Amino acid sequence: MKTNSSIPNTPPLGWNSYDCYGDVTDISAVERNLPIFLQRLKPAGFNYFVIDAGWYCDYPPVPGQKYPRGLYPGIENQVRLDDWGRPLPAKSSFPDGLRTLARKLHSEDLKFGVHLFRGVPRLAVERNLRIKNTDFLIKDAVDYNGNSPWCTLNYGLDTSSEAAAAYYRSVIELLAEWEVDFIKYDEIHRHPGDIDLVSQAVKNSPRPMVLSLSSGGMLRFDHLGHYQKGHMMRVTDDIWDNDDSIQRSFERMELVQGLARPGFWPDLDMIPFGGLTMWRDELPEDGYLEHLGTRRRSKFNPAQKRTFVTQRAIMLSPLMMGGDLVETTDFEFSLLTNRGMLECNQRGKDPRLEHFGYEVQVYAASHRENCHAGWLAFFNRTSKPQSISYQREEINLPRNISLRVENVWTDKSEIVEDDKLNISVPPNDCLFLKWERQ
Repeated sequence: MKTNSSIPNTPPLGWNSYDCYGDVTDISAVERNLPIFLQRLKPAGFNYFVIDAGWYCDYPPVPGQKYPRGLYPGIENQVRLDDWGRPLPAKSSFPDGLRTLARKLHSEDLKFGVHLFRGVPRLAVERNLRIKNTDFLIKDAVDYNGNSPWCTLNYGLDTSSEAAAAYYRSVIELLAEWEVDFIKYDEIHRHPGDIDLVSQAVKNSPRPMVLSLSSGGMLRFDHLGHYQKGHMMRVTDDIWDNDDSIQRSFERMELVQGLARPGFWPDLDMIPFGGLTMWRDELPEDGYLEHLGTRRRSKFNPAQKRTFVTQRAIMLSPLMMGGDLVETTDFEFSLLTNRGMLECNQRGKDPRLEHFGYEVQVYAASHRENCHAGWLAFFNRTSKPQSISYQREEINLPRNISLRVENVWTDKSEIVEDDKLNISVPPNDCLFLKWERQ
């Protein structure tokens, strides 16, 4: 059997539909975003195009609204399945199927990704369907005590059973037939048994695939060996365009420093720039997914946007743009495609908290190919400007040699010859530097 050799040796770069279209992405959303992706992101190296939740659900229309409501509780019977209980693309959203879309993306030298939930569709159990190429009924694999606390589409699986392993294999085989390159498996991070079965199925897939594990809100370091069987691992709750998300990212940065390596990339979640929650003009009366808000452009100010991208660059997090690209500004694109930022993200190693200060925190990454170069990110965690002098040893810079220091966001550079580095950082902003021995 051919094994999966698609190990991402650098953090994946791409676009995911969730921040802008939630769980109601359809072919029109693809047609709206793909041309901009090709024009603005692909030249910078972005190559993953990912459809998030709900692509398998034939939603009932909502009178007077362009988009359906989404995966609210009670929608379980609208999931489209094949004869073996595996999700199929909804006719209403992707009438030509996902393999057609995959081949279109491949013709543009892009890679195609989809979202899945842990477990098995409840509708497949109700229909008493069989697992493909086995004598097992799908109900033989179910663990009713392992259901998700928030996703009502699926039942949990008894991962000690051969039936569960066979079901996951059958799903991965179907995605391979569709020429899928990337799977975001959701609601799986708390279930090491499911991670083991899914990662083994991906490893043995006839088609190379990247496995992204989600949703990451609760991390257990005794499960790290399971997490590392994926290629990406969400380490945060859902991240949005607010200061709380930036602060939570800082907390997780400190927690997972040093874990990034080729083949396993801790993921600080998607980048909520551009148009967000495009599918909803008003909040539902019952509060369903109220935290997502309504249609808007990203509320981050420029300093927050710089800080947000710098966090992900210095930590070598995958960079997955989450917003509608038509609504994305030139400034936002300039951050996402910045040459120096991408060099750090793609060629860095050993991300770490180098110096902790109550006002300014300093993160660092070494250069993977040049032991005489690296990056420093100075984050001002206060609402006041900060000017500080650091001795080189405080931030682990080599002493007694000349250094060329370049500001990543402005491209301005200077030669530093003394043993101090003087920095100034505006309020709630950052200074992102690349240093290199002269």
